[in-house]
Amino acid sequence: MGSSSCFLHSPLHQFLPPPPLSSSSSSGPFSLSSRPFFIYCRNAEGKRKVSRVPMASLHHRLGPQDIDSCKRRALLILGVSIFPFLPWKNEAFEVDAVEDEQNSREESQKLEQTGQKGAPSNPFLSLLNAIGIFSSGVLAALYSLGRKDKAKSEAMIESLYAQLKHKDAVITSLEENFEVKLLYQEEEHNKLLNKAKEEQLSLTNRLELANSKIAGLGHELQSERRKIEGLHVQIGNLEMELEEARKDKQVLEDEVKENHSSIAVLQDKINLLTSEMEEKDEAINSLNSSLVQKDSDLTTLHTAYEQTRDELGACTLEIANLRDQLRRSHNELEQKNLVIDDLGSRVNSLITDRDKLTVKVNALEQKYDDLKSSSQEKAASDAKLLGERDHELAQLREKYELIVSEVNAKQAVISDLTQNQDNLKRMLNIEADNVKSLKHELQLLETTLGSSRNEVSNLNKQLNESRKLCSELEAALSKVQAEFSESRESLQKSLDEARLHSEAQARELTSVKEALNKTENKLQVVSNELASSSENRDKLQKELAEMYKKADSATNELKEEKKIVASLNSELEALENQMWKEREVRKSLERDLEEATRSLDEISSNALILSKELEISKTRVSNLEEEKDFLNNALEKERELAQEARENLEDARSVVMKLGIERESLTKRAKKLEQDLAFAKGEILRLRSQVNSSEKVINSKPKKESEVVINGEPVKQETEPAGAAPVKKTRRRRKVDSQ
Repeated sequence: MGSSSCFLHSPLHQFLPPPPLSSSSSSGPFSLSSRPFFIYCRNAEGKRKVSRVPMASLHHRLGPQDIDSCKRRALLILGVSIFPFLPWKNEAFEVDAVEDEQNSREESQKLEQTGQKGAPSNPFLSLLNAIGIFSSGVLAALYSLGRKDKAKSEAMIESLYAQLKHKDAVITSLEENFEVKLLYQEEEHNKLLNKAKEEQLSLTNRLELANSKIAGLGHELQSERRKIEGLHVQIGNLEMELEEARKDKQVLEDEVKENHSSIAVLQDKINLLTSEMEEKDEAINSLNSSLVQKDSDLTTLHTAYEQTRDELGACTLEIANLRDQLRRSHNELEQKNLVIDDLGSRVNSLITDRDKLTVKVNALEQKYDDLKSSSQEKAASDAKLLGERDHELAQLREKYELIVSEVNAKQAVISDLTQNQDNLKRMLNIEADNVKSLKHELQLLETTLGSSRNEVSNLNKQLNESRKLCSELEAALSKVQAEFSESRESLQKSLDEARLHSEAQARELTSVKEALNKTENKLQVVSNELASSSENRDKLQKELAEMYKKADSATNELKEEKKIVASLNSELEALENQMWKEREVRKSLERDLEEATRSLDEISSNALILSKELEISKTRVSNLEEEKDFLNNALEKERELAQEARENLEDARSVVMKLGIERESLTKRAKKLEQDLAFAKGEILRLRSQVNSSEKVINSKPKKESEVVINGEPVKQETEPAGAAPVKKTRRRRKVDSQ
């Protein structure tokens, strides 16, 4: 009984028949129990087909623990399903579970003993006994599972015993009033038939609703097919786009490879340019150092020139002093002339007195002769002095001519320097033009990075030209440096010579001053002999005028040289400005190179961006492929769902056909209701159990499940006249246990 209580809770208990209730309702071991069993076996397939849909829905609601419990209960069912074959007795329901187990063990021992003694008389009974032993072993194994429900089952069994006794009394009374109730049962049967018809109509309505839903599902399937076709079209378009993207990817990869190669070439060329720029920087640094040296030389020249200019200023001051002295001497000579005139007047007076003083004159003549001889000697000495002065003037003229020749040579050197400067200016203009062309080419490089190869070749050509120009500039600068060094040496030599000449002139001027002092002393002594010296003085004045003219010309030449030096300084400043400009141009070239490097960095960054975009496109392609696979899986699932819907439709049609067949079988079996007392008992018990269950179970989830079963059970119970009543009793027991 414990095993039967466990069996009552299993979801498959309604598919198995219960053991017979009493011996009065059966004439033998297979009188009442065998008939409903065979009827049940005959109609089991129909029931399973009919109840397939709700059982499927119940299995969908079950969890993994329920499935395990169902498996255990299925094992229990295998043992319990053999019970109808066994000979049932009423004492089995009155003895406790422990006594049943003991009896089963004793019977098993007896069967073993009889099996050891000899073969049984009835092989079918031995087989049944073996099956019973097997079932008892299974029940013993599953007895531990039934202990929990033992107390409840015993209480239920006691209540069932009381109910069975009461029902036996009721059955006896019903047997007496059976003839009266047959009519009532026929009426109820007719009512049940009407209910079955109504249920059939409801089922037909449900089928129509199902057909309408199926039609809606068909429309939905068509719309989904259209959507699927649209998705196929989109997939085709996406595949085309993927192919185009792959082609673009290949093109971009080729372009990236070309860009990488061009970038590598450009990097090599940039390295060459940087090396060349470094060489140019070194050359420019050397030029700057040479220019610094030249600046230092120019400063030395400026200092020497200033010294010479100061010395010339001192010479001009000395010449002005000499002029002042000559003027003073001239004034003195004029005064002496006045004195001479006075002396002439006195001589005239003396001539007038000569007659008076003839004697004295003769004496004086002697003295005069003596004086004349002395004066002649003095004149000779004066002539010698004048010759010496003339010789000194000739030397001064020669020195002056040498200075003029040196100035002319310096002018030639200055003209050569001006020509070299003009050549340098031309070279610098050419370099400026080249720099401008380089700037223009760099701008073209910035604007036309796409045609980088051609521009790089042009840059190479221009770099070669610039190298040539730089080499030419270096040669020209070396020449200029050599010429400048030569001119500097010549200027230094000329300045040294000018210094020596100025020193000699200063010495000569000092000697002249000393001579003039001597002459003044002599003129003071010899005042009478100034007539002859006046002529010499005139000559000297002429020579001095010529010397003044030569000094003025020398000063003019010195001014011109100053102008030339100023022009050279301005040219040097212009050269320095050009050097600054070249430095600025170099800086601009460096900036252009930096911009070119930046552009290359941008190209590399663009290449990285393109690679990232390629990776993104790859990911998109992979995502699209995954979406394609997902759509294909969804389509397959939808196809499977459509097939399942079709199978459900076919099952519904088969259910309708089976319902029609079962209706015919119900009409046929309705005639046999008078002969089937067990069916009447089962119907009465089922009606009572339905009334009790409908009163107890309200607004609960198990009610819905029982209603689903009840909606289909009139048909099911009509097909089983004697076996359906115990099934409903087991359901009622399960509901009571759940409550």
